[in-house]
Parts: sequence; C-alpha cells; structure tokens
Amino acid sequence: MRHFATATAVGALGMMVADGLWLGLVMTEFYRSHMAPVARLVENRFAPNWAAAVVVYVLLGAGITLLALPRAASGWDAAVWGAVFGLVVYGVYDFTNMATL
Repeated sequence: MRHFATATAVGALGMMVADGLWLGLVMTEFYRSHMAPVARLVENRFAPNWAAAVVVYVLLGAGITLLALPRAASGWDAAVWGAVFGLVVYGVYDFTNMATL
C-alpha cells in the first residue's frame, strides 16, 4: 500500500508539473483566446477549482500507478506506457470538448 501511495503521489506531482508547463507557458494564449467564454476566469486570469484539480491529479497518478507501471519492465517502458495512458486520457478530454463545446 505504501508503494501505491508513493507512486501515485509521484505520478500526481509529475502531472501537475507537466500541466503547469502546458497550461501556464505553452498554451496560455490559445486557451485564453479560445476558451474564455466557458473558462473560469477572474480578472481575465484562469481561476481553477483547486479542490477538483487535486482530485484530477490524484486520479491521474493512480491511473499511471495501476495501468502503466505494472506493464513496465524498464524506465523506458514506464515512460512509453505512461505516454499511452496520457494520450488516452487527454484524447478523451480534448475530443469530448471538441464534440460538445
């Protein structure tokens, strides 16, 4: 159980860093210009629901721990399976948004 909690926390932290770079640096202007009508904004800045964000990152960390790590025989395999998991999760999110918004 301790290994699961540690791996989940590391996965959650990694996803927070990756999302922070993606949302905060790489795609900030794109999201601001395209998502502003439906985004949670305060003074023209994104204002996330942090409680919900924490749940998302814990679930992503658990998904990596349960679905990617058991298939990995090496660090490279873990990275590949983690990328596949991320592609599925973010693909579902992005294409659901594209279909509904």
